[in-house]
Formats: sequence, C-alpha cells, structure tokens
Amino acid sequence: MPSSLTWVDHDTEARNRMNRILALFRERDTRDELGLGGIRDSISDQLFPGTSTIQTRLCYMLYVPWMYRILEDNRVGSDAIEDRRREFELQILDNLRASDDDLSGVFGYQAGHSVKRLPSEVYWSGLETWGIRLYPGAQGQYHRSLDAIYRRRKRTSRRSAEVAEEGFLTWHPGLPAPREGFPKNVTTSLALEEARYLQERMATATTTSPSLLAYLAVHPDPIGIEADYPWLHPGFASFPADQQRLLRHAYRFSQVMYGANLLYNHMLSELARREDWVAEHRQNLRIWTQETDALSPEDWDLRELWMLVKGKGHTITPQAERFVSEWVSLCRSGSAGLVDDERARGLVREREERLKLARSRFRNSRALDQYGGRAGYQPMDFRWSPVRGLLGDLYRGLDVIS
Repeated sequence: MPSSLTWVDHDTEARNRMNRILALFRERDTRDELGLGGIRDSISDQLFPGTSTIQTRLCYMLYVPWMYRILEDNRVGSDAIEDRRREFELQILDNLRASDDDLSGVFGYQAGHSVKRLPSEVYWSGLETWGIRLYPGAQGQYHRSLDAIYRRRKRTSRRSAEVAEEGFLTWHPGLPAPREGFPKNVTTSLALEEARYLQERMATATTTSPSLLAYLAVHPDPIGIEADYPWLHPGFASFPADQQRLLRHAYRFSQVMYGANLLYNHMLSELARREDWVAEHRQNLRIWTQETDALSPEDWDLRELWMLVKGKGHTITPQAERFVSEWVSLCRSGSAGLVDDERARGLVREREERLKLARSRFRNSRALDQYGGRAGYQPMDFRWSPVRGLLGDLYRGLDVIS
C-alpha cells in the first residue's frame, strides 16, 4: 500500500503551513543535509513571500488564473476539471515552445507532454500569497469544490456582493483579461498592463512587514538583480530597515553554516577515500575560514536571529537551534582549525546521524557509495536566484530593461 500524508484541515494557517511543507518535498535544490531548512525557509518567506525555488517565469502567475477563469466560465465540473486543466496547460506549453521568445524556465520545454509537474501545481501557493487566488484551499480541494461553487453562485447571481462575501469569488477581481485567443500566442514576456498588475500584487505580498520582494518590485533596479546574493544588491542601503536587518542575519547564517556543510563533505570524502575530493574541500574550508573570520562571528546576536525566524510558519526544532548555536560557538573560538577539530567533527556527524538514522552516510556504506563528492554544497541564497529571474521578467514588462 502506498504511503500518504494527511492532516485535519482545522484552520487557514495550518493548511497553508502544510501546503508549504508539501511544496518543499517537490522542489529541487532544497537538499538539507544538516537540518537547517526550517531556518532557511523562514528567512526566504519573509524576504520573498509567495516564491519557491522552482518558480521560473512570472507569466505563469497570469496564465494559471486565466486558465481557471476560462474553465470556470465554461462550468467545467469537478469530475472533469483535472483532465481539462492538464490539457489546457499542455496547450500553453506547446504554444510557448512554438514561440520565438526566451524559453528558459518554461515548464516542460525539454520533457514535452511527459512533464511531471505543471505550473498550476507549482504556483498555487504563491497565487494565494500574492492575493491573486482568493479560494483558500489546496488545488485538489478547489477542484472538488467547483460544483458546489457553481450552485451557490447561481443562487446568488443577483447579489454579486454576497458572492464575494461568502467566498465564491475564486480569483482577484482586478486580474487583467486574458490575451486575445489565449492560450494561443502566449510568450514568456509580459505586456505593460500585465506587468503593472503583477507589480501591484507583489507589492502586497508581505508577511509581518513590507517584504524585500515588494520593495524590489516597486523600485526596479536592473543592475541590482545581477548581484549574486541579495545582501550584495547595490541598493541595500535603501532597503526597508527590517529587511536590512534580516539580510544581515541571512548573510551571516549562510556564510557561517556553509562551513558545517564543507566539513561534512570533507569528512565523507575521507570515508570514501577520495583524496582529490579531500583536497578540494580542505582548500574550500581555508577560503571559508578567511571569509568567516572577516564577519566577526563573535558579534553575531543569535538571540535576535531566533526572534526573527521563529513562529513564522516553519518548524525550527530545539535540536536545530542547538546545532547552530554550538557551531557558531566553535567558530567564535577560531574557525581556522575546525577541519581537524574533533568537537566540530563530532557535532557534524552527530547532527547528520540524528537526522538520517539508518540512512546516515556515516553508518550506511550503501548511502556512502552514492555520495558523489558534493552534498548540500552551495551557500544559501534564500531563493535569490529564481527571484532574480522573476524580477527580470517584471522589469522587462515594465520596459525598465530590454
């Protein structure tokens, strides 16, 4: 019998939290070898709400709601909606592949109709965060509810205000009309009206304070999105104060904890008896030491970090907090010798074994055999890479860049 994950749908926040967890299972580039994902994702959601690592093109934030509006207008029922939406999304794919536009990041560009995940699944959560999707449930729940929504709309057809009040308005009323002939003639480019609408939606995508995504949408800076990390953005000094503070912590968290991942890879390379990998990781640890010492980790206020990341919709376990605190403490004592420090090695090994249990690469020779020399190897950028692409689409639509 296949396993499944279920939950009791008590409230909106619980549902949204579970949707985010399910989405992370499906994302690429979210490998979390040392259990730091909750902290990383808490920071990412506050900086760039409604985004994910696999949201690649901004046009899908329009194409998905346009598709569903058309299907709703045709009163496609709950029994047929799944097949019809897949057919519709494959039409969009075919038309995009036939266009002369930049196709980087197009879902199914290489896989074609065998593509496993379609845009509506990937963008579903973000559409709610940006206020484009007003129906509050999961995609499957929305599909199952359509028949009831149609019946209730019909009963209240003469009282449009009541439709909105009772929750039967499924999509934002300000959503621009679909392009003529949609889904024909689709491209990855945005028209000016479409870009302005998404700019306004991004500007509303906040958590507890105005997000960095909102600021960058309203203050386009084409040069800024060329930066490799958000804290290197040339407009950093003009960012909202809350976002500057969060970014400072993000930078230190990314840099300091990157050393733990480097040490993890170094230790695995020793176990695998790959001297070439060992030499590479040792050299990278030397570079990391120089960069980390320049950050003065002894001045890092971890209490403020925990205040900023806890209670933001992601689970941060006491074990994860303890691991970070102990690693930072070791760095404060001097990061230069951590590669050979038994306390540092024991801390990393214990953390990985506690997380992976029988699948630990330190315990399981088969798992070690599958190690390819790098695991969870890149410093965290908190989704900046895909966000740069989304902002690039926005800026081109606004005619800020060509």
